[in-house]
Amino acid sequence: MKRIIAARVWITGVTVVLFVATALAIFGVFGFNWRYGLSTNDKAVVANTVIAACALMLVGWGVIVALAAYIDASGSPNLMLKINFGSSDPNKPVFVALAQPSGSGRIKRIEGFNSRDGHVVIHNSTKYAARNPGVRIGFRGFGLLDFPV
Repeated sequence: MKRIIAARVWITGVTVVLFVATALAIFGVFGFNWRYGLSTNDKAVVANTVIAACALMLVGWGVIVALAAYIDASGSPNLMLKINFGSSDPNKPVFVALAQPSGSGRIKRIEGFNSRDGHVVIHNSTKYAARNPGVRIGFRGFGLLDFPV
């Protein structure tokens, strides 16, 4: 976190210095007749050259800042799923089924209140957004009804 704050302070500082240098360079053309090594005495040519150079410098810095912001903002989330049932360990549910004879077939029923209610929690451990995360839960070998065919 300190590294991110230091980078933001550094980027802000460089941006302020570039804006001040640009303003000073343009003011130097009009206020002090600075020619910046150009061989002409035409103030309009010197001013256009200095303004174009300053604009190019600021656009280049803007590209660098935009690229840094894109890299900082784009990344993959790290999602961790946690399934809790009251009667078992997280992510290791245990169901107790009781078979009861009923008419023509046998019906299996989950016993115990804690075995029937579960909660699914998705935790994101990164700063990147997880848009519309989805969870598909499948049960293997988990039949609640045993009807004769």
